[in-house]
Amino acid sequence: MNKYYKVIDKLSDIPSDKEFIGYYWMSNQDAPEQVDGKFINPQESSNPQKSNNPYIVEGNLYCEEEGVSISIRNTGDEVRITQFNVAEAKAANKEIIQLVPQSYIAHRLPGKKKVCFQQAWIAEPDANCEGMPVLQPAWRAFVGFDTNENIIKKRE
Repeated sequence: MNKYYKVIDKLSDIPSDKEFIGYYWMSNQDAPEQVDGKFINPQESSNPQKSNNPYIVEGNLYCEEEGVSISIRNTGDEVRITQFNVAEAKAANKEIIQLVPQSYIAHRLPGKKKVCFQQAWIAEPDANCEGMPVLQPAWRAFVGFDTNENIIKKRE
């Protein structure tokens, strides 16, 4: 799986020529900024919010054309930016047993009902189960939003 996953060193290394959907949440804001187009680094000199403080607390970007998901997380002393090629991983990996869509209620994202991810599970031998294959999570990546109005269904 590592050939589909890479670490990006800094925000300025996120491709500026790609179209993304997603969001990023700044440390000094009450709600995230939505991205629908090119990602403009809020800490770039051309941006009026330039500075290392405030900073991006979290962010998720998805380039549908490329099938690439980017995750931005501030862990206190560093910013962790990872890129995962969802399209290539799904196409090339024959070990994937289940590909499960996951969604969570969107928080303070007007017009977006759910934040959507893909979770892949693979079967791996487990010593605790006498070597039988057991499903293990392989990866999870942001893949966009659900804007469907009928998202909350009644429990039966």
